[in-house]
Amino acid sequence: MRLILLSGGSGKRLWPLSNEIRSKLFLKLLPAPDGTLESMMQRLCRQLREEGLLEGAVIVTHRSQAEITRAHAGADVPIVEEPAKRGTFTAAALGAAYLAGPGRAPEDEAVCVLPVDLFVEADFLALLRRLPEALARGADLGMIGTEPTHPSAQYGYIVPIREPRPRRPKRRAAAGGRKFGGMTDAGAGAGAGERAARPDADAGADGAGVGKSAARPDADAGADGAGVGRSAARPDADAGGNGARAGRNAAPPGADAGADGAGAGWLPVGRFAEKPDPPAATRLIKQGGLWNSGVFVFRLGWLLGQLQARGYPSSLPELLRGYDEWSEKSFDQELAEKASRSLVLRYAGSWKDLGSWSTFLSQLGEAQLGPGAVSAGARNTHLINELGCPIHVIGISDAVVAASPDGILVASKEHSDRIKEALRELPGLPMQEEKRWGSCRTLEIDRLSGGGQVLTRRVAVHAGKCTSYHLHEGKEEVWTVLSGEGRFMLEDEIYPIGPGSVMRFPPGSRHGVKAVTELQCMQVEIGRVLDERDIERLLMSW
Repeated sequence: MRLILLSGGSGKRLWPLSNEIRSKLFLKLLPAPDGTLESMMQRLCRQLREEGLLEGAVIVTHRSQAEITRAHAGADVPIVEEPAKRGTFTAAALGAAYLAGPGRAPEDEAVCVLPVDLFVEADFLALLRRLPEALARGADLGMIGTEPTHPSAQYGYIVPIREPRPRRPKRRAAAGGRKFGGMTDAGAGAGAGERAARPDADAGADGAGVGKSAARPDADAGADGAGVGRSAARPDADAGGNGARAGRNAAPPGADAGADGAGAGWLPVGRFAEKPDPPAATRLIKQGGLWNSGVFVFRLGWLLGQLQARGYPSSLPELLRGYDEWSEKSFDQELAEKASRSLVLRYAGSWKDLGSWSTFLSQLGEAQLGPGAVSAGARNTHLINELGCPIHVIGISDAVVAASPDGILVASKEHSDRIKEALRELPGLPMQEEKRWGSCRTLEIDRLSGGGQVLTRRVAVHAGKCTSYHLHEGKEEVWTVLSGEGRFMLEDEIYPIGPGSVMRFPPGSRHGVKAVTELQCMQVEIGRVLDERDIERLLMSW
């Protein structure tokens, strides 16, 4: 199975720490196993690498975030750059077109689309290995649905088909076929977890829980804490009690009793509901609705066929050429909701969306990061300061205080999610960026009286790293080295640099900077219009 990792974000939900370039995916604030801090992108890539799933994966992201994505994902993961921000359908199409390239993946290869902003544990990622089962069972599309913990308007819902409760058999049924929708799945042993073997086992009514245990009175229904509990030693024992919805374990035709976090195994998909209001969400949960995790699996040839049926090209160069004109719809809207044969795998473990200040702060190891202090009387308050000057928070409880070169936020946690509404539009140029080779912090932007702009930045180039060898058509750059040793290349000639060195790169000149030791520089850009798209990269490494 190959993975397409979808990365993006507008940078508004966790402003001012996030911006258009450095979205929430790249904030190095989460505790890592080695005691350091890591970003969501680094966390997911580490987890996928540990599961042996990162090899063969491809990341799709907007070209403005390609540099920072390389810095966080590593140089070994290929990146397909979107020329414009569209929807997840076209992003997945780009990833599929890349995989369909010469020598990469055959058309019958299982492909999993995965959002990079997943905040999950290892059991969820291990569950990805089961996704190709959906295709083997005759489905065009498989997906993971998460057991809801409360009625939420922030997530979409997948509603499985409610199977009629079967009559309790008087004797053990003979091994036979199992249904998927109107299809029959061959053999009784095809799943990872079979239906109850006792004739008096209770199959449940709606697939909404993990209730009564399955195969035999002393069977263990899964002790991994992933939402299936332990089965009882008595035939009528209830296996619930670990936080999943109580009730009887449903086993619709073709479903597993899975014991690895997939509460009731595979279920046929009935419909989707996009971010309903809380009352509607409550009704969906009663119907067995699951949160849509955004994880889908399909065969590569199936998606290529869907592109062809919609009049899209299936080659990567052709898709990129017309990308501005392609659909802005999500993968769910364009494909998942229209697929006639879909299965969902229920997951009852930990799954979180860190898309708001309240949920993001809940995962931080420290209440204060950066210079300053939070007084003892300020309860449940977080301070995150990326500026050089200290910030002191005194007597303010249940608040978030965040500061970066892009701005300062002081908000109650209850209302912190309103920041996206307050930011009607972000400034045209992010004040802080991460690159695969270092970082840039904008200090000042001046407009000249005669027209034109001057931008001043503090630039760091990490030891052993280099900028691309590139040129700009419409701006001049002047670099002054503050500390460190390195080299720069100008028009194919290489020169040494150290503290006090000044480098001047006129418009149209080919140039690049490489650090031997950590380089700290001041960079001044001068031009009529300073456009970040004004760059032609000739070599990524030199």
